Amino acid sequence: MFQSVFNITSSSNFEDLALAIFKYQLDHNTVYNQYCHLIDRTTPQTVDEIPYLPISFFKSHQIVTNSH
Repeated sequence: MFQSVFNITSSSNFEDLALAIFKYQLDHNTVYNQYCHLIDRTTPQTVDEIPYLPISFFKSHQIVTNSH
């Protein structure tokens, strides 16, 4: 899936991939999952709706994607 980052050819292709990566992070990154649920942003429909973690989280939390 992530190899296609280097093969983006259109804005809709970018949007689809960004939403897929969001879903992957939501499913495999505990801190991001908890944050998205806390702010009630678990189903973005566009790239603009994808929530960003506050920078301070990278100082106070271990932000990692777990392998399942």
